[in-house]
Amino acid sequence: ESPDILKAGVNIAGDFTRLRKCLGIEGQGIFELSHLYKLVKFSEKEPAKVNKSPLKLAEQVQEVLFLPLHKGNVRTSAWSRRLSMEQVEYAATDAYAGFRLFRELDRARSAMVPTPPRPALWEADQPIILGNGERAGESRLKRKTGIKKATEVESQTPVLSPEEEQALDDEEEEAQAEAGADDTEYFSAEEEPEDLEPGEVETVKYEAADQWLGQWESNLSLERKGKNTPTNIRAYALWHVQGLPLQQVAEAMRQPPLALTTVSSYVLEVVKSESLPYDSPRLQEALDVIPPVAHWRYKSLIQKTRSEI
Repeated sequence: ESPDILKAGVNIAGDFTRLRKCLGIEGQGIFELSHLYKLVKFSEKEPAKVNKSPLKLAEQVQEVLFLPLHKGNVRTSAWSRRLSMEQVEYAATDAYAGFRLFRELDRARSAMVPTPPRPALWEADQPIILGNGERAGESRLKRKTGIKKATEVESQTPVLSPEEEQALDDEEEEAQAEAGADDTEYFSAEEEPEDLEPGEVETVKYEAADQWLGQWESNLSLERKGKNTPTNIRAYALWHVQGLPLQQVAEAMRQPPLALTTVSSYVLEVVKSESLPYDSPRLQEALDVIPPVAHWRYKSLIQKTRSEI
């Protein structure tokens, strides 16, 4: 209940509504990640799209962190009993994803020129302020009751907006629909998905990439080790050393294939931090896969590649 500790999440007002109704906990320090995501993604070129409608956590995680988020029937399992390890991992993953998403988005916001202020806490019920000072996203009270005097507005407790209520309903329906699904991709706290057996077509190149990876790692000095995970370096080796297109890299590294944004981010992180060679047109293809909301992470590469092509 401390207002000094941020609780960041997507449609997080729904979570705190449940806490208030079921446990009598009045939450403070509630931060809606969708507000920050839309501020970063749209405020410069499409400010009309900056609003307070919630956007699914999985979509934000995939676009900003380039990683898949958990799907499956664990969401609709019995949470009132002793939790299984799968439930514990799901809950921890969901919370950790929100934490990482907040850090990345807030870093992107800080890099914007002019820099917009961080969106207000949910309970403050304030509009989102753009970098140019304009406002976006009306307060819930104004939409519900019309414009009122400041004293009247301040005296009322914010309630869920129609969009937030709809998102809460959609979340419940989606969880029910996903129950029994076999898709068990999930966001890993180590940010390194488990490698599955690659397809037969890419096996030879996969093994060759692993050999290159071993040789490259053996030549590293102690102070340089740890900058990138073996998964990142392996993706680079498949892409540059073995010359595979991004889609084939995704298929070689895991079945079902990794998302192209994930593979591209692996390659770009290695090129950026290890100063390894690359082909400019092919690197541009990898950059083109990255959503605009994350371009700030590769600003130097984008500028350098454009000058080289």
